[in-house]
Amino acid sequence: MTARRTLLFVSPIMPRRSGNGLAMRAGLVLEGLARQFEVHLLVLPASGGSLDVPDVVRALAARVGVLDLHDCIDTHAALIGRIDDETERRRHRAAYPRPWAARFSGAAAAMKAMEFLAGTRIDVLHVMRLYLAPLAPLILHALPAPAPLAILDLDDDDVRTHERLAGLHDLRGEAAEAELDRAEAAKYAACASELLGHFSAVLTASRDDAQRLSALHAGARFDVVPNGYAEIPRQAGSAGPRTEGHPVRLLFVANLGYVPNADAAELLALEILPTLRHRGVDARLDIVGGGTPDDLRAALARAGEGHVALHGWVDSVAACYAAADIAVVPLRAGGGTRIKILEAFAYGVPVVTSTLGAEGLDAVFGTHLLCADTPEEFAGACQRLAADPALAASLAADASELHRLHYTPGRVHAKMAAIISNLFEGR
Repeated sequence: MTARRTLLFVSPIMPRRSGNGLAMRAGLVLEGLARQFEVHLLVLPASGGSLDVPDVVRALAARVGVLDLHDCIDTHAALIGRIDDETERRRHRAAYPRPWAARFSGAAAAMKAMEFLAGTRIDVLHVMRLYLAPLAPLILHALPAPAPLAILDLDDDDVRTHERLAGLHDLRGEAAEAELDRAEAAKYAACASELLGHFSAVLTASRDDAQRLSALHAGARFDVVPNGYAEIPRQAGSAGPRTEGHPVRLLFVANLGYVPNADAAELLALEILPTLRHRGVDARLDIVGGGTPDDLRAALARAGEGHVALHGWVDSVAACYAAADIAVVPLRAGGGTRIKILEAFAYGVPVVTSTLGAEGLDAVFGTHLLCADTPEEFAGACQRLAADPALAASLAADASELHRLHYTPGRVHAKMAAIISNLFEGR
């Protein structure tokens, strides 16, 4: 029997099947890789999250290691973190030469990675997110020849995301935060130019990102591995608005510690929902997700007693979608593709989103979802679905079929397998 090839998967977050979108992508990738390789998972938790190892991760990975960030941070960044004055600390952080999240991806982390491998020979190095990419050349240099294949999963175009975050901060009157994100965007651009050529393949979540980035980085190979979500039995979801006399239930599922999600929740509660109710639609908003900052909690409290419910983290979103009439995603910044929209597709709940929210998905406006980019337009789209159950049911059914054809884990894993097989053949 031929021995399985061995792979080192370096992830910025503990992979999971639910919760944080990045953790869910890491979980999806881990499942796909474990079908082909003996996977050694090394978590360098630059993106935070719980470090408890789920049972499914233990079952998929041959070994799991978690690095301590305090052992990995470089001296320069550590000194910046010790500056008491916020303005001065922000100035030095903006001048830091690499993306701030890359402060853990230096020689110390590479040495810890080699200790984790402890002489294990690997055939593939799979690194997730651009801010962990600096580890790749350090690890590859320390390994004996022949060098393994090196794959980078960008997931998100960080340059574009930080440019959009800067624009969102400008819109919200947050000048200092906008300046910091513009500095980050420039550093990510330099990081990409320096490092993408070290990888055998660079993965993105959408064709849009792959095409745009390939034009900017001609020496790198880009492949698309979309986000995915498990198939859900049709009866588990809702196929349209409730019967007359019952309130229309809007649902927003998100990690509220992420600025674009917190902004969307505030927009829903303070502008879209009041507009909808002013038009005579008896609507309620359910917000599900952890990480709610105090200022957002206070803003949501102003939305009116009984109109907005903040549920926090839940073990399963199934009951939330079963009670929902419309999944709402009014994002004004961000990157990659939104797993929360695929989740709504899978549960059979019609979606209203911003154009940016639907970006990167093979969804047709008016067929799979409705798009609107101002609070008035967004409220109008929700009102339209509330008044037209047939349209809501049609959108949900077509979106569920789109999900089944393109965005289930099996479809995603098949794409990954084909890409990696092609890379080995190309050698």
